[in-house]
Amino acid sequence: MEVKELLEKLKKVVTTFIEEKQTPTPHPVKLIEQKLKDGTVMVCAPTFEVGAECVLKLPEGDVPAKDGDYELEDGTICTTKDGKIESIITPELMMKEQITKQAETIKDIQKENTSLKSQIEEIKISLVAFKSNIDNSKEVNKTMLEIVTVLSEASGALSTNPQKNPFFVKQNKVNSLISSLPKIQK
Repeated sequence: MEVKELLEKLKKVVTTFIEEKQTPTPHPVKLIEQKLKDGTVMVCAPTFEVGAECVLKLPEGDVPAKDGDYELEDGTICTTKDGKIESIITPELMMKEQITKQAETIKDIQKENTSLKSQIEEIKISLVAFKSNIDNSKEVNKTMLEIVTVLSEASGALSTNPQKNPFFVKQNKVNSLISSLPKIQK
C-alpha cells in the first residue's frame, strides 16, 4: 500500500468515527411517578430530586407543575418553581425541625425562668429591708406617741394661772433666784 492509500483509509476511519460521535444514541428517559395526597399523579424526570422537571397528570392532559407546595401521600412536601422541584421536605425532616424549634423554645423558657428566679430573690431581699424599715418606723412611732402622751398629760396639768401651774411656780422661783444673784454679788 502506498502512502496515498493509507491516508485515504485513515481519513475514512476518522470521518466515520466523528460521524458516529455526532449522532446521539437515544437513551430511555426514566420517569418517576409520585402520588399526591389528593390522588393526582406527579411525574418527575429523571428522578424525584431537587432540579427535576415535574408534570401533573390531569384528566385534561399533562400540565407542568405550577409554582407552589404539593403534599405527597406519605406527607412529604414538594415545592416547585418554573415546573422544577425547588425543595423536598420529608416528614422526618419536618419532625427534626420541630424538635429543634421546641428545644430552642425550651432553652429560651429556661433562661427566662432563671431570670425570673433572680428577680424574685431581689424582690424578697427588698421586702425584708422594707419590713425592717416598717418595724423601725413602728418603734419610732411608738416612742413619738409616748412623748406626745407625756407632753399632753403635762400640758393638761399645766394651768394658765401662774399660782396653780407648777411650771410657772418653778419658773418664778428660778426667775427670783436669778434676780437675787446680782444682789448677792454686791
